Amino acid sequence: MPPLNPSLQTFPTYEELIPKAFAPPWLAGKYGTLWHRAIGQRFDIEWGLARDAAKVGFPNFTPVDALGPLGSERMLERIPESPNIPGETELAYRNRLKNVWGAWGAPLPLGSAVGAPDAKPEVQHYALPQGIWEKAGSPAAHRDSFGWCSLTNVHVFRQHEWTFPPYLVSDYFFAWEHKWATFWVAILPPHPFTLRLWGAGFWGDGGTWGSSATVAEVALLKRLVLTFKSQHSSCNGIVLVIGGAGIWGFGTWGVGVWGGAGTTTVVWPIGEPHWYP
Repeated sequence: MPPLNPSLQTFPTYEELIPKAFAPPWLAGKYGTLWHRAIGQRFDIEWGLARDAAKVGFPNFTPVDALGPLGSERMLERIPESPNIPGETELAYRNRLKNVWGAWGAPLPLGSAVGAPDAKPEVQHYALPQGIWEKAGSPAAHRDSFGWCSLTNVHVFRQHEWTFPPYLVSDYFFAWEHKWATFWVAILPPHPFTLRLWGAGFWGDGGTWGSSATVAEVALLKRLVLTFKSQHSSCNGIVLVIGGAGIWGFGTWGVGVWGGAGTTTVVWPIGEPHWYP
């Protein structure tokens, strides 16, 4: 291919290009120029449509009503605004869609690499290689999907880290809670959820028993766990801790205070479909 001639004139649109570059002299008059400009306008419209269609797949340029399908393709849903969760702005969601590979495969945080100089004892090292909930160790879960919900004190506990899990659903479900491949997600203070006592509200008001979390918020958090967990692991449930004292089974012996006034837990079971009799 011969090199481009730098002296060639360039044109920003087909409307300008066609009359000057392709019109023969006998069609360069008033009406011939208008005719060629009309052809160029049609080309410009087609080029614009083709360009816009190509840009739809880029989070920076896609129209706002296409963000949902784009997120569905990447399996990254937008966090909606709700009574307890501020939700994502359009810009924040666009940035997350741009960083889709990072959202799904972010590197391990500081302190989580076994044997590294910055390794921290509170990071459990029985991690499995898939799923952002387990791979990064307990203290790192907040940087992932629950962090998008502004929940920053979230821990993951593998089955071997919680010897006495709560009884949930049925004997059959409870038996599965003790399997080696299960884990718990604990939401610890600070968080926006508050205690909801029996009798507060009424049936069907959109709330849930035990906490101020709405039905939609609980469903969202469950979806995020199921979406990003590894396929060989099962999440028993999400444990919402309300109050400042420690809960039996969490943490290390000798650190903090067990129990305490005003401290309670609300558990949202997840499990697997066949765990439910």
